[in-house]
Amino acid sequence: SRWRLLDARALRVPAALALVAAFLLGPGDPGQQLVQAVRLSSPQAAPQLVMDAWLKPPAHTAKPPILLTSAAMVERLKAEPEILVPEDSVLTLRITNAAQPTLSFHEILEDGSAGPEVAGLSPKGKFENGLFQSETLLTRPAMAVVTDGNSIVAQWPITLIPDAPPVVNVVGTPAGDSSGALTFDWKASDDYGVSSITTDISLADEQDDGIGFSGNG
Repeated sequence: SRWRLLDARALRVPAALALVAAFLLGPGDPGQQLVQAVRLSSPQAAPQLVMDAWLKPPAHTAKPPILLTSAAMVERLKAEPEILVPEDSVLTLRITNAAQPTLSFHEILEDGSAGPEVAGLSPKGKFENGLFQSETLLTRPAMAVVTDGNSIVAQWPITLIPDAPPVVNVVGTPAGDSSGALTFDWKASDDYGVSSITTDISLADEQDDGIGFSGNG
């Protein structure tokens, strides 16, 4: 009897009829429709951050690139965190679905953690259309730290192997023959191997048996 006081115009009747009609006459399973109607939709999950990073040694070393984000490398770095690469290797980084990605380089402290940021390593990068790309020429050892906002995404302690200059020595005393050909033995070495050697030979102005070509002019 109190409904008449709360709903004097009896609007509850057509509303109830409309609900029943939609439930019974709508397409599909009525029970499933009722479940869908009362189900609360959860917020959509944010896209997951995806990162690829690798180290490319100089071409003359003939060393293959090191993929830092591969599953095998991630497991290896848990036991052996130090990364050894030739001097002047290039660190390449690509990140998608990051909000505020950054790459910085720090001193490697004695306990293996990252210390103050170092100078002399300047990443060349850009961030547009949700893609962050960066390349850095490594000229000194450092801890590479990747962050997204205030969160550390990854960090790699990188140690550089110095590139020693090639060494070429003449073995024995050069000698000439009756045809005027000069012959000599030489020995060459390099930490990454020797592919070729070129030599320039010029006649000295002072000779053991007299004046050279310049003096005779």
